This record gives sequence, structure tokens and C-alpha cells, in this order.
Amino acid sequence: MERLKKPLVVALGLVALAAGGAGAAQAIGGGDEGDGAERDGAERNEKADGGNLGGSAFQRAERAALSAAGGGKVVEAEKGDDSDGAYEVAVRNSDGSVVEYHLDGAFRVIGSEKE
Repeated sequence: MERLKKPLVVALGLVALAAGGAGAAQAIGGGDEGDGAERDGAERNEKADGGNLGGSAFQRAERAALSAAGGGKVVEAEKGDDSDGAYEVAVRNSDGSVVEYHLDGAFRVIGSEKE
């Protein structure tokens, strides 16, 4: 029994280390959030009424909204519904306020509202 105990303890220890490493990697990396083309703000898009923006659509929407806001940080970008425009981009300003910009299909700002 003693001969089996040591290899079993070593094997269980290795399994625990592997599981812990995988958990830490997911926590640090954020899990599987897409294809890597998405940026910081886009990864947090979770509204069910639109769709997450990624890739070049996100980059174009981000540029348009940040230009209109005069800076800040995009905290959400999604496909809009027909009444509010093609895209909706929320920008957090330096004072902490958040403004949502409505963009048309050509990524031009057509309206905004404070959240």
C-alpha cells in the first residue's frame, strides 16, 4: 500500500497544479472573449438588445464617438436598433459621466444622450 501512496499523492498534486494554472490563466486572460480583434471596451459589451461590435466596425465606431466626445474611454459599443441608429457607443468622460452616441451606418454621429 505504501508503494502506491507516494505516486498517487504526486499525481493528485500535479492535477491540482494544472487545474489551478488553467483557472489563473482564464482569470488573467479573461476567458474566451472573441477572436482577439476586439479591444478593451468592446469586450465588456453585454447588452442583449443589440450585438457586440468587434474588429473594424468597433474601431470605426470608437473613433467617431471619441472624436465627438473630445476624448474619453469607450465602455460599450453595440449594434443599435433602427430608431436610434445603426450603432450605439457609450463613452466615459474624464469627469466620470457617460454619454451614449448614436451613429448611422456610415459611422457618423446622429445623436447623443447622457446615461
